[in-house]
Amino acid sequence: MSGPFPLALQGVGYVLVAAHLWKKGHVHSDHHETNEKRKRQVTLARLLIVAYVWNLACFMPVPVFHTAFPLFWNGHEIILLCLRTLELCGSAGTPVIFLLLGTEYQTGFKAIFSKLH
Repeated sequence: MSGPFPLALQGVGYVLVAAHLWKKGHVHSDHHETNEKRKRQVTLARLLIVAYVWNLACFMPVPVFHTAFPLFWNGHEIILLCLRTLELCGSAGTPVIFLLLGTEYQTGFKAIFSKLH
């Protein structure tokens, strides 16, 4: 990511979808929806919020440090390495969050690995 704009755009999208799903999951006006579907919607909203907070924590330090301390980048390779490693953890951690919190992801993961045996 190259700054705070893509992350802010992602956040707006995730918050809008999560708010819609959360509201839809807690409103009991539609009698045709099952309780299981409501639970999945709330779980998906929770998953999006957790994934966004994770991305925010992992991807925002680089543009913040780069903007706030522009001279800090020269000669501080260890700090730069730590921040880049944090970005990589953000990229690697998002699928793990989806797998841990998303039942559809868990089902798909099990289906893929059951075919390998």
